Amino acid sequence: MTCTIYILAPATITSGSEEDYKDRYKYFSQNTNFPIEKGYISEPKISPFNYDEHALIYYTENMPHPSKERNKFIAQGVEEIKQILEISKGKALILFTAKSDMQEVYEKLKEAVPYKVLVQNAGSSQTDILKEFKRDVNSVLLGTGAYWEGISVEGTALSNLIIFRLPFPVPEPIIDYKIKAADNGLMEVLVPEMIIKLKQGIGRLIRSDKDFGIVSIIDSRVGENSNALYKSVIWESLPIKNRTSDINEVAEFYKN
Repeated sequence: MTCTIYILAPATITSGSEEDYKDRYKYFSQNTNFPIEKGYISEPKISPFNYDEHALIYYTENMPHPSKERNKFIAQGVEEIKQILEISKGKALILFTAKSDMQEVYEKLKEAVPYKVLVQNAGSSQTDILKEFKRDVNSVLLGTGAYWEGISVEGTALSNLIIFRLPFPVPEPIIDYKIKAADNGLMEVLVPEMIIKLKQGIGRLIRSDKDFGIVSIIDSRVGENSNALYKSVIWESLPIKNRTSDINEVAEFYKN
């Protein structure tokens, strides 16, 4: 008799911070019908990368709501981005959840900073854009979609990662069905989906044991002044624990 064994070993499928590590896989197991009674769930492994010394998260306070006050959010968000880019002199990947946001920020940013600003384009080769991003070390790349999880750039060229909005899933039939089937659609579906995507995006920063850099989250729903129910779950789920809302601390960390 033959036996087939499947081993799943992704780095970002946990989406919580529960004391029992198996509960952190709850959203994944429910959505894949993973046979918990027959399978084996390993305790999440510690990353080989030294996040405590090599990375810092900067979060904003008091930004306009990204959906309810979208125009104000984009305008003030661009000003935040300009400050952050000045710290690293470019060398940044900016991730977006919506192409419309990405295009508006690109139009406002491309003439406002002294670095080449590249943008993901449906008609261009992703490979060519990444080659240019790596070649011009001080350039800035704006991307969405696959850029959250499908690219790897080691070294100084990507030492500044900027998350424009928390990556909540966009409405679509599968997500809508999950929400209707859940007791609490926000905390049981939308937040786990967002955290998994956020961890994937932040994972673009540290790609080797020699990499270092900063992560910036422009969306103030993670800030100390936020009343968002999921704020603590986000922070507890992220691998980078060092964080600050002081832009001067960010500058000092990057310089050192």
